[in-house]
Amino acid sequence: ISILGSRDKAIEVLTELICKIPESTVGYFNRALEYEGLGEKQKALLDYDMVIKLNPNDAKAYINRSAIKDDLGDDRGAITDCQKALIIEPDNADAYYNKARAEYDLFNYKAVIDDCSTAIQLKEKFHEAYVLRGNAYDFLKQYKEAIIDYSKALEIKPDYIDGYVQRAIAKTTQNDIRYLKKNGYILPGLPSQKFEEGDFIGGIQDVIKYKMAEILLK
Repeated sequence: ISILGSRDKAIEVLTELICKIPESTVGYFNRALEYEGLGEKQKALLDYDMVIKLNPNDAKAYINRSAIKDDLGDDRGAITDCQKALIIEPDNADAYYNKARAEYDLFNYKAVIDDCSTAIQLKEKFHEAYVLRGNAYDFLKQYKEAIIDYSKALEIKPDYIDGYVQRAIAKTTQNDIRYLKKNGYILPGLPSQKFEEGDFIGGIQDVIKYKMAEILLK
């Protein structure tokens, strides 16, 4: 919800401001935010382009634009924007996180882990970074590390329902599939996975938590 009551009204006001002051980075930046809120990513992208054209040292504009580029499938462009933001603000946790998001889409999981680790060092309770790093560990079959990250994410944000599922997957993925089949276990609500060795009971407990949360939210 916009501070001006509605996003459409905010866009109208900000457009008037831009018409009166064409070099207003504030106008373009805030209009981009409103467009993002409406899901109009291409329009937001164009406004961030203008902010950066008017002020090439606006790290926040690079970071926000990187997220849109990532959503639109321009992963390498998103990485470039994050790198530019980090030249301006070397300790910006969001820049590292957005870069990790783009690296994840390119299957560069080790780079994801490195970037998320830096983001977490810079912003301790960075829930999203723990989740993303956990996903990267999971793809690299480093399940213990994934479970630790999902657990930390849930510690920071206990109502993050998907975290229970992701942690359950990591736990059950460690089990031997022959053992599971032999004992007739079915994992409700989980995608098909290979099961190797690990914490099966803990995985099932997480599934139960997930199902309970899902029921409560209906």
